Amino acid sequence: MVDVIDADGGWIGFDRYMHEVLYAPGLGYYTAGAVKLGDDGDFTTAPELSPLYSRTLASQCAQILLATGGDTIVEPGAGSGVMAAHILASLAEIDAAPHKYLIVEPSPDLQQRQQQTIASLAPEQLDCVQWCDRPPQSVSGLLVANEVLDALPFERFVVTENGVKSLGVTWDGERFVEQAVAPDAVLDKGIEAIESAIGKPLPVGYRSEWRRGLYEFASDWSKRLHHGVLLWIDYGCSRRELYAAARNEGTMLCHYRHRAHDDPFVYPGLQDITAWVDFTTIAEAAVDNGCRVGGYTTQAHFLIGCGLEQQFNQMRSRVDEQAAASMGKAVQRLLMPGEMGENFRVIAIEKDLHTDLIGFRLRDMAASL
Repeated sequence: MVDVIDADGGWIGFDRYMHEVLYAPGLGYYTAGAVKLGDDGDFTTAPELSPLYSRTLASQCAQILLATGGDTIVEPGAGSGVMAAHILASLAEIDAAPHKYLIVEPSPDLQQRQQQTIASLAPEQLDCVQWCDRPPQSVSGLLVANEVLDALPFERFVVTENGVKSLGVTWDGERFVEQAVAPDAVLDKGIEAIESAIGKPLPVGYRSEWRRGLYEFASDWSKRLHHGVLLWIDYGCSRRELYAAARNEGTMLCHYRHRAHDDPFVYPGLQDITAWVDFTTIAEAAVDNGCRVGGYTTQAHFLIGCGLEQQFNQMRSRVDEQAAASMGKAVQRLLMPGEMGENFRVIAIEKDLHTDLIGFRLRDMAASL
């Protein structure tokens, strides 16, 4: 990393730093092979928390596959493979299993782990799972992605009395440190879009994050959507909410051994770095590429709309009291506003689909984007 900084004249943007510490071959957080998810990792995702999450999500998958006549589910960034396994098992139970479940995963280590997970949890469905290291040319049916967008590198900025500054990274001889420089034209344009959304200039002292590559990433998938739905699930909100005055320190968090903090320069390559997603950008990319927003809501409303209560009651009746209590605590985390229920959002990007999706029937906030 020091060589990278030196090669760029002693300073790199935070997005470059983040890309290196997360994705450098063999050395980055996501490429070094260590366990990231669950009790032995650094953080727990909703699919890892309880099979109820994926089983409930499967109800939405089934509706979309039936409505589109599609036979394929695509999942980029499948992590341990537990969400894929539980979705496939649940769909098989209702005779709605897809012909193909395509996992987009460039890491051979993760591909192997995902295969082992699916073989353990949904062995009869393993034959329909395929892996590829790059996105398919087109999607007909459904894409489902949980916590993929937040892993995209972002830039950091601060508003000073002399205007907006880009907060990049330099090396002081002992450690990586933050250094502010003048922004380029692309970041300037991003700040203009933020200030247009909130209806006023950002105040002096305001610090936050901005993802340069988010629009391009979302556009690329929207272009690939031939017929069906892209279902993006992540923590975030609308641009207006994300850059509200109360969030004057941004939303960046680092995760190491189930502890969250805000210093991206400790444990480089050993900790996750993330920030909330601007869902307005996802909507703009969709509309600009011939798609539409089919729904946008909180995770709590989405899961309840998809039948989480019914799934919980069915599973609770099959287990002992201790397991039922543990299941109840997981449901609380999935639904509570202070946990995943409000902070996580779900957006459906549609093309040539004319069906009201069940996950958005209780509350659709698409107009807020």
